[in-house]
Amino acid sequence: MRSIRVAQLIVESFYFPDAAMFYDVREGTHAKFSGVKNPNLFL
Repeated sequence: MRSIRVAQLIVESFYFPDAAMFYDVREGTHAKFSGVKNPNLFL
C-alpha cells in the first residue's frame, strides 16, 4: 500500500534512533537541519 511506503520513507528520512526523535533534515540529505529540541519534535 502507498500509505505504508510513505510512512516508511518518513521514518527513514526524519527519525534519528540515537535520540529517539524525529528531526527536520536538510533537503536531499539525512543531516539534521537543527539539533535544537523544541515542542514540535514531540508532535
